[in-house]
Amino acid sequence: MHKILLSLENTSIIELNALCNAYTVGFPGITNFVGLGKAIEMKFKTAHAQYELKFNSVAIVIQEFNLQTAHPKFIKYRKNDDFGKSVMASTVDVRHANSVLNLYFNFSISDDYLEDNRIELSNFIETFQLFMSENIYRFRVAGGTIIKADIKVYPIEKTQEIIKKLSNHFFILEDISTSDYAPNSIEQTINLFRKTREGSAVIDKAEGMYWLLQIGYKLLEQPIEKEFARGTRLESEKKPRHSYAEPILVPVRLRSLGSYKKNPRWIKTFWAYSSVKSNLLLTGAN
Repeated sequence: MHKILLSLENTSIIELNALCNAYTVGFPGITNFVGLGKAIEMKFKTAHAQYELKFNSVAIVIQEFNLQTAHPKFIKYRKNDDFGKSVMASTVDVRHANSVLNLYFNFSISDDYLEDNRIELSNFIETFQLFMSENIYRFRVAGGTIIKADIKVYPIEKTQEIIKKLSNHFFILEDISTSDYAPNSIEQTINLFRKTREGSAVIDKAEGMYWLLQIGYKLLEQPIEKEFARGTRLESEKKPRHSYAEPILVPVRLRSLGSYKKNPRWIKTFWAYSSVKSNLLLTGAN
C-alpha cells in the first residue's frame, strides 16, 4: 500500500456548528474531521471506482478559531406527523463559529491496481488533486461551509517537512490520553468543564491549554436496522445499521507547533478510528 498526504492548508470554514454535543459550546468534535476524511474517500470511490483509496487518519492545525458571540439563535423546526399534518417539533439552540485550519489527511492506495496498469504514483496524485480541486466546496465540516482551501497532495514522507514550514504560533490538537499531562480524575475533568464554560480551557500554565472535545460515541445498544432511520429506505442490499449513543468527551491538548517541532516523534497528532468494547473512539497516532 502506498500512503499519501492530502494537505488542505489555509482552509477557511464559516458557520461551523459550535454545539456538536449536549455539554460544550466551542470547537467541533474531532469526529467531524474524521468524518470529512471518510466522506472524501467515499466520494472519490464513486468517481474513480478502479482505485482502492482508504482513509487512515487526520491531523488538525488551528490558525484561527472565532466563536460567534451573538445571542444564541433558537429555531423551531416543523415536521409532518403520520397523517401528513404539519406539527411543531423541538426548539433547537444554534451556535456557530468561524475558523481557519490546516487539515492533513493520511490516505492509502492499493499497489495492485497501480502495478497492474503500470500507473505511477505521481499520476495518481495528479488525479486525486484534480478531484479535490473540483469537489472541495461540496464537502461540509460540522455543518460549516468551506470557502477557501489550498489543496496539495504529497507522498506521506513529506509530512514532517510540510509541518516544519508552518508558523510556530499555530496549534495542533494532540491526544494526551496516555500522557502524564492528561487530567485523570473526576475533579480535574469537572474543573476543565467549568473553565471551558468560562471561555478559557487553561488548567495550569505548566500543563498547557486543553479543550474538551468529542472523540467518539458510547453505544447504548447494538447497531441494528431501524425502520425510518436514515439510509434504511435505500434500494441497495447493504443497508446501514443504527444505534442510540452518547458522546465521549476528553481533554485534548492544544500544542504549539513550536513545541511540536522540537520532538514530533512521540506526539500523537493524527486521529484515527479505533474500537474499544462497544465504544467507537478516535485515538491519536504518531
